[in-house]
Formats: sequence, structure tokens, C-alpha cells
Amino acid sequence: MIMRSHQIVRSSAIAIVATVALLASSVATAGDATFKLRRGGKVGSSYTMKIVAVADLEGEELRFESIVEEKLTKLEKDGSHTTTSTLTGGKSSFGGEEEEMDPGDPETNHYGPRGNWKAQDVESEDDVDEDSNRMASVLSLIYPEKEVKVGDKWEYELKSNDKLSTKDVTYNYELVSTEKMDGMTVAKLKFVAKETEGEDPVSAEGFVWIDVADGTMVKGDATIKNVPFGGEALPFEMKVTAERVKAGSEESKE
Repeated sequence: MIMRSHQIVRSSAIAIVATVALLASSVATAGDATFKLRRGGKVGSSYTMKIVAVADLEGEELRFESIVEEKLTKLEKDGSHTTTSTLTGGKSSFGGEEEEMDPGDPETNHYGPRGNWKAQDVESEDDVDEDSNRMASVLSLIYPEKEVKVGDKWEYELKSNDKLSTKDVTYNYELVSTEKMDGMTVAKLKFVAKETEGEDPVSAEGFVWIDVADGTMVKGDATIKNVPFGGEALPFEMKVTAERVKAGSEESKE
């Protein structure tokens, strides 16, 4: 069980940041009442996130830390975009023992105007990781169709994608507040997402904080239930947190 848990979290680290981090940029200023949320930023820009996943396994803490760099490689006028995500390092721990994670190869993902995940570049169908893609799917954040203000809510239904091996998912969002964080104006969003087909549907709920200036993620937290592995649901909840790593910090160099 420990090895199985290690494999699913390690393979999902890039997918988590690639989808959770892609909520929206705003064309509004901090003093405006409404926000037009969609992906923005400058092509070629990047940022780094530290992702921590924790679960309780029979009274012992199972912990994974991953450092992931996210780069915007293409952006269309309608908000469609392409990103690459690279696992640059990390470690896992259980029962007092630690193990370093090796850096991974860049992964490229393509998204529609509302942030809907459309495709992933793979050499063959055998390279598609169904378990991590299902995790990434429920952690995706979809942009609202209209401008929104604090207190507004929106929903979205994402259809299954055979090429990604993902299932039908429903999402519910709320713009909870705007805040100041590390000199940035951020939008705090609450989300709930759940697969609506199959046995042991994967679900996630939590919050994400987005820099309204460029649409990048500042931090987030979520609880995932029915974490998938090999078509089965692992028997514990997983708590996932993500936080921006400042350029030049020791963590960004791992």
C-alpha cells in the first residue's frame, strides 16, 4: 500500500499544479467590482510551486513534497492556452524514512477558453496515466462565462475524454473574496468537484488564491477523496496544499 501511494502521488504532482494553477487572470483593477476571469500572462513566463500531499496511513503520516515549474508556452485571444509543467525535485517520507524524488521530463497540456482540459502530448496511448489524469481533472478550475463579483457562483460540466482517460465531472465555484498577499491582489475561490460516473468517484474540494494581475496561482489547498490507483480507491483522504516558491529561494533550486 505504501508503494502504491507513493506512485500515485508522485505521478500526479505535475498534473495537480498544471490544472489547479490555471485559473484566471483579470482585466479589472483591484478597486473594480467585477472581474473577467480567464488565463492571461506573457508567453514564456513561468513560476514555481511547492506541492505537499499528506495522508494518514494507519496512524503514520505519509508525506510527499514536490517542486513543480509551470511555463506558459502558448496563449490565444480567446484564452485557450498551452503549458508545460516540470517536476524539478521533491521528497517523500513515511515512518521516519525519507526518499528523494528524481526530476521529471516536461509535460505539455492544452486547455480551452474556459480552462477545460483538452489534450496532453504523449508519444503513445500507453503513456497516458489514467489515475493521475483523473486526479488532475477534479482539481481543474474552470473560468466563468461572464464577469463575476464577490459572492457570485458558477457551475460547469466537463465531459469524459477518452484520450485523457478522464470521466464526467461537475464543478461548483464561488468567488469568496479579494485579498492582499505578498504585495499582490488575489482572488480567493472556493471549489467543489466530483466525478459523476463509475464506482468510487474521485472528488475534491477546497480553496485557491489567484493573482489577478496575470492569472497565476499563489496558493491553494484541497481535500481529495477516493484517490485512484489501478482502478481502485485508496482507503484514505489526501490533503494537498500548494504555495508559490519565491525566485532564488533554496526551495526553487531543489
